This record gives sequence, C-alpha cells and structure tokens, in this order.
Amino acid sequence: MSGTTDRDTTTVAGHGIASASELRGQLSAVELGIADLRRGSSEQALQTIRRMHAIQRALPEIESRFGVTLKAERTRLQTVEASLRNNAPLLVNKAGASKLRSLREQLGGTEDDWWLNLDTVVAGARKSTVRRYLLQGAALLVAFAVMAVAYQLFLAPRGSDEPSSRMDRAQEKLSAGRLEEALADFQAIIDSGAEVMEAPLAAGAILTQLGRTDEAAPYLEQARAVAPSEADYYAELAQSYYRMASQGGLDTVAKAEEAAQAALQLDPNSANAYLALGGVYELQGRVGEAVAALEKASELTTEPALSAAIRMRLGMLSQRPPELPTPEVEATATGQ
Repeated sequence: MSGTTDRDTTTVAGHGIASASELRGQLSAVELGIADLRRGSSEQALQTIRRMHAIQRALPEIESRFGVTLKAERTRLQTVEASLRNNAPLLVNKAGASKLRSLREQLGGTEDDWWLNLDTVVAGARKSTVRRYLLQGAALLVAFAVMAVAYQLFLAPRGSDEPSSRMDRAQEKLSAGRLEEALADFQAIIDSGAEVMEAPLAAGAILTQLGRTDEAAPYLEQARAVAPSEADYYAELAQSYYRMASQGGLDTVAKAEEAAQAALQLDPNSANAYLALGGVYELQGRVGEAVAALEKASELTTEPALSAAIRMRLGMLSQRPPELPTPEVEATATGQ
C-alpha cells in the first residue's frame, strides 16, 4: 500500500503539518482557541493565529503532494474562517495589535493572508467611524457591514455616552440576534434627538422582522426623512437586515437582497448598495457574485478606508476554493 496522508511524518514547507490527520488536529485546536478567546491569554490568541496560518499553508500542499482534494477539511476550514472573522475584534484585543504586527512580520504575511491582517481591518474601522459621524453623508461609511461583526464589536470605548458609542452597542446586539435589546437601544438613541438615519431605520427593520409592521412604519418614515437620498435609505435598510442574518442567524437574507437591489435601481453607482449586495451574496454562498459586487463597490467608492476594507474582504473570499466532487481522501491516497 502506498503512503497515506495520515501516516507520513515528513513536514511540509516547515510548518510541521504533514498529514490530513494532523491538519484536522490543528483545525480542532483553532476551534478551541476561538471558543476560549475571552478566558485565554494573549499568547493563546497569537497561537490560534499561528495555527490558522499553518493550516492555510499546509492544506494545498498536502493536496498537491498526495494528489487528492481534502473536501471535508476545506468545508470545515470555511466554518473556522467564518468563526475567526466574527471574533476578530476580540482576538485583536486579546493578542494586542503590536504583537500581531510582529507575528505578521515573523511569518512573512502578505495582504492576502487576512488572518494576519485583522488589526489593520479593526484600525481602519475606528478611523472610518469617527469620520462617519463628522460628515453629513454618514450613510457612506455605514456600508462597512461586509465586515459588520468585526467593526461593530470593536469601535468606540464602551464607557462613552456619545451617540456613536451607543449606536455601536445597539448594532452589536442586532448582529447577535438580540432584537428586543437592540430595539430598546435604538429607541433610546431616537429619543435623545440624535438626527441619524441608522437608528430609526434599524428600529423599523427590527419591528418589521418581529411582525409589528404598524409600529415599524413611523420609524421607517423618520429614517427616510433624514436619509441623504432614497438610495442611501435602501442601502442602509439592506445593511440592517444583513446584520440580523450574518450573526443572529435570522431569515432576513431575502429582505436584505431586495433592499440592496432597490438601492441600485435608484442609484446604479451606489458603492454602499454594492457592498450590501456583496455581503448578501456571500451569505447565500454565491461567492463569484459576491466578488463581482465587492469589486464594483471598490471601483465606485471614493473613501480610502472603505476601499481598504473591501480589498481585505476580497482577500478573504479568494481563500475559498471551488467546490469539486472528490472521493474520500484516504481511499484515494492509498489506492483502495
């Protein structure tokens, strides 16, 4: 019987993962590391990133070496990637941005290695959020929802009472599917007199999702009244539904796509709408269409920070392999 991916002990390209079983073990370690981020140490967070980097390097090399496709492992890796992205702000906070930069230099990371560049995404989010609330065209930067979980979890200090800080906390709850809590926070922002489109629009979207359409109507009309344009209104509505679906697991993807398409009907050159649509397509598993939408958003946007975030997101999507029907790994590798 020929050598198998499970028994060969030769290291691959220096990262120490030589077989499919070792790869699965490292995937398990990353899963545990993500689950334990809140209680773990800085070094444990950095080790999780090291393991992720090793997995990303080893998987294609093992496949090439043994002439197989590790379909099950790739599917599992996609789930791990999603979990890592969703917990990126916590991971960066725990690991420390300076240590993460040092690790990136140590491992020779590139822009496409998104797992080594999460500190850049988070830093860009902070700068963009400050600018969002200073500019009259606030809706442009709200379209960061493609990276919504990373951005909304790691923005203004938690102790602040500024509208931007309260908005961040409300968006956190919305992304986590805690609709009643998020609704109460958005209503408090509205009651404070803050003239921002996002709060009444999010409140209206939540009430619509809860089936309370009569209560939703006044909020949606209020959002329309302060929106820079009708297209911006629909683009932000798409973002609200996207947040509910991406992290909260709610069935709002169709509503998000409908709102994004409505925005594009009104403004075919809306970078915000293309960003929203890219996020929707990714949730639906339509990776090719997601890439096309994000590339269009990158072409249209005039915001450097937003453009950088889009490029990072495209780098993440480029890591996803095509789905190819393949036989079981061990059976193929051993000729059984």
